[in-house]
Order: sequence, then C-alpha cells, then structure tokens
Amino acid sequence: MLANILGLLKKSGAGSADLRQALTETPTAEAKAAVERLEAERRRLLLDGSEKDLKAVEETLASARRDLDRANAATEELQRRIAEAEAKEKTDAFNAERKAVEDEAQATADAIRKEYPALAHKLVAMLKRLQAADTAVREFNHRCYASNRDLRISMVQERVFNGYHPDGLNGSLLTQVSLPDIDPEFAPAWNDPQAPFRGRPMTFKAA
Repeated sequence: MLANILGLLKKSGAGSADLRQALTETPTAEAKAAVERLEAERRRLLLDGSEKDLKAVEETLASARRDLDRANAATEELQRRIAEAEAKEKTDAFNAERKAVEDEAQATADAIRKEYPALAHKLVAMLKRLQAADTAVREFNHRCYASNRDLRISMVQERVFNGYHPDGLNGSLLTQVSLPDIDPEFAPAWNDPQAPFRGRPMTFKAA
C-alpha cells in the first residue's frame, strides 16, 4: 500500500481526488502500531531474551520505524499537494468559466454586429407601418362615429393581441420599443474595443 502511495508521489499532475484517496490509504496507524508492538517486544527481550533474538527484533524495529517515518512524510506531502491541486483546480475552473462567458459574449457581439442593423431597421419599418395603419383605422373610425355608422374597424394591435389593446396591458408597441441605430459608416469602429459607441436613436416616434 505504502509503495503505491510513494509511486503516486513520484508522478506529477495528480488530481486532488486521487491525492485525497491516497491520503485515506496511508498506513500511518498500522505503521505506528507495528512500532509500538516491536518496542514492547524489544523491552521484554532486554530483560529476558537472547542477544540473537534482541538483535533480530531491533533490526525489524528499525525497519518499522522507517516505514512509520515514510508514512508520516507521505501524509505531510499528500496534504501539501492536495492544497496545491485544489488551488490549481479552482483556478482552472475559474479560467474555464471565464473563457466560456467570454466566448459567448464575443459570439453574441459578433452576431449583433452582423445581424442587428438590418433587423432593427426592419422592425422600425414594421412599427412605422403599424403606426400608419393604426392612424388610418383611428381616423376611419372617427368618421364612422361622426356619421353614426356602426362600421368600426378593429385597431391593428387589438388584432395582434387577440382582441386586447396593449395600452390596457403593458403599453403600446409604438411606445415600448426603443432601438439604437448603428450607422453603417461607423462599422469599422465595431472592430475596435476601445472605440466609443456611436450609435444614434432610431428616428421613430409613436403617434
């Protein structure tokens, strides 16, 4: 068992999980018990034993003490390496998370730079169309009311929201949407992270 642990300590790059497992397997208690047993046997032989038997026990005791010293040294080294490995793993996890967040942020920025201008202008065009259509409906309904004709036309947004005008919910689309306009002439600045944002508000106002 101790040989395997010493073998692990000769390798570099072991993870904290392997090192913690090795720490639980370090035979420190067994080595200490063996030393205590042999010390007791040596004391007995000092009083009532042959020189030959005493010498044999002392040799075995010396070996057992070395095993205990190795076990203690291995324990200290494992504890040190566990602390180092955990610190490295924590740093690696932090760096991996940072890279994932950074990559997604950059990918999102790239997608917005590529797709947003056209999408924003398309949406503004749609909102202007909505504004014009709702204005036409409102004016027509006003004329119907003035002429006592019950031919009211539903507003566009009532149709969009299944019969409910969004003014009574979360507000009209015409008042809730606000988009910055990225002028194509400033496109080269998008590649410069130090360049200030030079977008301009869309020239769109609700009725």
